Amino acid sequence: MPDAPFRLVVDLSAHGYGHLGQSAPWLNALVRNNPRLEMVVRSELPRSKLGERLNFDFDHRPLETDATIFLRDGFEIDWRKTKQAFHDLMDNFDAHVDAEIERLASLQANALISNTGFVAIAAANALEIPSVVASSLNWADIFSYHADGSAYDAEHIGLARNAYKRASSYVAITPGILPEWHPRVQPIGPISAVGQNRRAQIAQVLGIDETAAWVVYAFGRDVPAAPASPPHNRNFVLFTPDAWDLPHGIKIGAVPFDFIDIVASSDIVISKPGYGIISEACCHDKKLVLLTREGWAETDALVDWTKNIGLLYGQYGCLDEIPLENVATWKPDSQKVTSLHLAGAHATQVIENAIYA
Repeated sequence: MPDAPFRLVVDLSAHGYGHLGQSAPWLNALVRNNPRLEMVVRSELPRSKLGERLNFDFDHRPLETDATIFLRDGFEIDWRKTKQAFHDLMDNFDAHVDAEIERLASLQANALISNTGFVAIAAANALEIPSVVASSLNWADIFSYHADGSAYDAEHIGLARNAYKRASSYVAITPGILPEWHPRVQPIGPISAVGQNRRAQIAQVLGIDETAAWVVYAFGRDVPAAPASPPHNRNFVLFTPDAWDLPHGIKIGAVPFDFIDIVASSDIVISKPGYGIISEACCHDKKLVLLTREGWAETDALVDWTKNIGLLYGQYGCLDEIPLENVATWKPDSQKVTSLHLAGAHATQVIENAIYA
């Protein structure tokens, strides 16, 4: 641990909230363990959203150093536009690295953590400062999943992988895409915020039935249309995205408790295959129902992991197909449900060893 102030630059992807969710526990621990850390967080996520999970003072720079994904909605990627943007980036890769070298030098960075861009990793290497990739996925494998077999694709994917390989360490967070090609990859277990079961308090404050089945519709920033025929009987309490106007729903933003405590207090979580909500639901032993999301490189890894620990009821094409009455009475196989051990402390140790080397 350094005696002098140590400036750590942290790049967090703004493609969804999962990157923040899987990073916040060990970032908070890094600051607790190292009071002389000066944190610069670069992300296009709003400072207010970052502040919901990061429990320390930080210098926020609204900068995205990642590749870019163009979405048609929260479930479908426009791969034509996305691949073109990736190739545009890689065609001018050296210029992007040079610009990033200038930015890191101006910040007087002592180390860099990336979740999950690779341009900054190459820049940190050029500046001879330690760098760590800490993520459940990476852009090289995402674009490899969608490669068309052309030499153009292969060249640029190889360039991205070589940039990642310059990192001092690669912390591969479960569940996700394991980059077996990285020479210093360290797989670790799941990372999640830890909530408290406040069911009795929430029921009292909101005046709702504590004995009903509590259902959380959790979709982050990319919210689908509300179900046309949601249950509206006393057997269910529905916590919904703020964008929905269900007659019998309770908007999550109107609940005066932390989101993670709502999850910890509920029975069923309905979402899409994304790292943040899957890890949070499963680490709190919640029954999980997922909408299908085809064409995402990480989907198979996320869904398979959820199936293997025994908490996935099923996947459905739309919200109205979900048989909530059946989900509510379903009992996960106690012989199959895996007790999860969170890896935040492990991640913190690995990252500290890398950045202070």
